[in-house]
Amino acid sequence: MNLFYILREYVMKDLKAAIISSLLFILMLTGCAKLPESSYHSVKEQENLRVIQQDRALIMAVHPDFDVGQYDGLILGDVTVRSSTANDKREMSESAVLNQALAQHLALQLKGSQNKGLRMEIELYDIQPVDPTLNVLSAIVLLVPLDSGALTMKTTFRDNAGQVQVVRIERISGSVLNISESFSRYGRLNDALSDWARQWGNWPVCMADKTAKT
Repeated sequence: MNLFYILREYVMKDLKAAIISSLLFILMLTGCAKLPESSYHSVKEQENLRVIQQDRALIMAVHPDFDVGQYDGLILGDVTVRSSTANDKREMSESAVLNQALAQHLALQLKGSQNKGLRMEIELYDIQPVDPTLNVLSAIVLLVPLDSGALTMKTTFRDNAGQVQVVRIERISGSVLNISESFSRYGRLNDALSDWARQWGNWPVCMADKTAKT
């Protein structure tokens, strides 16, 4: 009886370790916050821009003559979603909701421009929503729903003449601390977009801080 108990505990311990390792590996792949290499190339190919910040989750470039003092605010332009599977109606429908949510978040934050503003054009792509099943398993095994989802966002700032002044490409993830949205495919990402939009409400500090390296 004791031998059976010891064997059972040994097997269960190894099984749990295997499950934890598998979950962490899957989460590392699905929730990776690193920008794809193509993002860096797409910015560097614009010869009139100078890269001022580059790390694993953000690349930012500005026009050599950019001066934040020349602009009096931000204007919300197009917010679009680039779908990876054009025939997936569910993904397209859910991504559209995310798109609309970001536009609403920004509309609440932006103070607008009275005369000369920068137009924000935003594209969301490489969207990886939360996997509710994976979060159920990680919550059972690790007591924390770890999958927070991720997406890539490209924000292009243009002047009144249409000239690109600033480009930001960044990888955004939800928060594992947002427990209430743990089992929603887009809930954590929606909250992350709300936080992202909030930073642009304080003009011109929001842009001056980000382009200070120029």
